[in-house]
Amino acid sequence: MVNKSMITTTDIEATNGVVHVIDTVLVPSDFMLQEVDMEETTVAKTGLESSTPLLVAMLVTASALVFMVIKKKKA
Repeated sequence: MVNKSMITTTDIEATNGVVHVIDTVLVPSDFMLQEVDMEETTVAKTGLESSTPLLVAMLVTASALVFMVIKKKKA
């Protein structure tokens, strides 16, 4: 056990050591969740006016990947 967390999986090899999986998220004892003054239906501001540029970039990338897969299958 780690504090009150049970170790569920041990000895997973990683490039920087060995990982052990636990069943709980560990947080410092003095952790305080930040109070946020907003309604449940309000979307947090991210600095972007809209997600349109992100959507366009995702669609272009997906289209390019589909095109490459189709081209490779024909070859």
